[in-house]
Amino acid sequence: MPLSEEEKKRIHEEEKERIIAQEKAKMALKAEKSKQGAIGCLIFLGIIVVIAIILAIFNPPKPSTQEINAPSVVSKTDPYAETTEEAKRKFIDYEILGEWYTFNGGFGMNILVSEKAKKEEIMALAKHIRAQNISKVFFFFSIYDSREAYNHRFDDSYPENKRLKHTLVDVTHKPDANIDEFSWIAEGRNR
Repeated sequence: MPLSEEEKKRIHEEEKERIIAQEKAKMALKAEKSKQGAIGCLIFLGIIVVIAIILAIFNPPKPSTQEINAPSVVSKTDPYAETTEEAKRKFIDYEILGEWYTFNGGFGMNILVSEKAKKEEIMALAKHIRAQNISKVFFFFSIYDSREAYNHRFDDSYPENKRLKHTLVDVTHKPDANIDEFSWIAEGRNR
């Protein structure tokens, strides 16, 4: 039995509505995928920015050797400043065991000298390193005469008397906090 004109028209309208609904669903799905893709890109870019910030904070560019080897500062009011004669002399050999820099221009360092080095030689070296870096925002360094003591400096099971004997000098300079400490801290080693 053939369909009437009215039934054909109704079927045609239903088909048209179904096709329009399918097209809308496809467009909504595409929009959702595009939105998810954009969110994914933003998350990826955010991760890259966070990694870059972390790297900048914990691994900033190191100063040039010209900065580190800046001329000594001589000051009559600074009891730890080296004299011109001290700045010209040769110092004992040393090894930098570790160093780190901060994003705002500060730095820290751990130094190893020979166990045979004399107190006066070690203090002269410390004074020299301090004078070279006095213009920095802040700095901290320690001098050891034992690699073993240095390697165990945070180890609570390491004998404290050994650690204290071989940790010789601590220097901290932070002008904005009025900190300027320069100390021979070795216990039982006064030579």
